[in-house]
Amino acid sequence: MMKQAGILKIFLQHQFMFPTAFFLRSALVLFGVYQDQTMLVKYTDVDYHVFTDAAEYLTQGVSPYKRATYRYTPLLAWILTPNIYVTELYGKMLFVCCDLLAAYLIHRILVDRGIKDSASLYCAIWLFNPLPMVVSSRGNAESVLAVLVLSVLYYVQKRRLIKGALIYGLSVHMKIYPITYILPIALFFQKEDFYGSQEGKRVVSNLKYIRIFRNLLQRLLSRDILLFVTVSGVTFALLTLFFYYSLLQRPPFLLLPPHCNFCKLQQSMHLSVFSLVSLSATSGDAWAEDVHDQWDMPYNIVVLQPGNMVGSCLLSGI
Repeated sequence: MMKQAGILKIFLQHQFMFPTAFFLRSALVLFGVYQDQTMLVKYTDVDYHVFTDAAEYLTQGVSPYKRATYRYTPLLAWILTPNIYVTELYGKMLFVCCDLLAAYLIHRILVDRGIKDSASLYCAIWLFNPLPMVVSSRGNAESVLAVLVLSVLYYVQKRRLIKGALIYGLSVHMKIYPITYILPIALFFQKEDFYGSQEGKRVVSNLKYIRIFRNLLQRLLSRDILLFVTVSGVTFALLTLFFYYSLLQRPPFLLLPPHCNFCKLQQSMHLSVFSLVSLSATSGDAWAEDVHDQWDMPYNIVVLQPGNMVGSCLLSGI
C-alpha cells in the first residue's frame, strides 16, 4: 500500500502529468496523420478541414463564409491562418495546448475553493480522459471554449469581474452556448453575497418563499451583476461589429452563427433540446408541415430554449 501511494503521489505531480499528457496527445496527432493517409475512416474531424479552408479564404482576402458549412466567428479562422503559412497541424497542436491549459485552470479553481488534496486527482482525470484527448487531437475547437469558460469561472471566483466579463464576452462571441452560463454566474453572486455570513444564513432560514424570491430579484440588479453583464455585452457587441464591418460579405456573419446555434436547422447539429421538432418540421411529410406551421418557423425556439434553461437551473437548485 505504501508503495502504491508513493507511485500515485509521483504520478499526480505536475512535472509528470503535463509532459505525459502532452506527449500522448502529440502521439495521437501524428497517428491521425498516418490514419488519414492510409485508412478509409479518417481521424481528423471534418470541421477541422472546414476551419482550414476558411482560414485559407481569409489569407486570400475573401470572406471565410465562402466555405460551405463554416458557421463560426471569423476570429477562429483568423487564429488558424498559420495552418496555411506554417503547417496544417498548427491548429491541432493549439487545441492540444488549450486542453492542457484547461486542466491547469481546473486545478487552480479547485485549489482556490479549498479542495487542495483532490485538485491534482481531478486535474489528472481531465488530462488522461480519452474523450478530451481524442477531441482536441482530432482538431475540434471545443478545448478553446473550455479554456475561455474556465477562465471566466476562475476570475469570477477571484472577484476580478472586469477580466471575467471580458473573457465571457469573448466566449459568447466564439460560440453562442456559453450565454446559458449567465444564470449560474448570477446565482453564484447571490450565494456569495446572500449567504456569506452565519447571520445571513439564520435570517434566510426564517424567510418565506415569496420574500426570498423578491430578495433574489432585487439582488439580480446588484452592482456586480450589472457590471459583469454590461462589460461582457459590450465586449460581445464590439467583437461582432468589428468582424461584421471587416468582412466583404456582411450578412452571413450576423445571420448564420446565431441562427444555427439558436434554431438548429442544420440537422447534423443535434444538440438542441428541440432538435427532434426542428428535424420533423423540415422532413417534408404532412405531419411535419403541420408542426412547421404551428412552430412558425423555429424562431419560437429562440424563446423556448432559454426558458428551458432557466427552468432547469431553478428546478435543479443551481
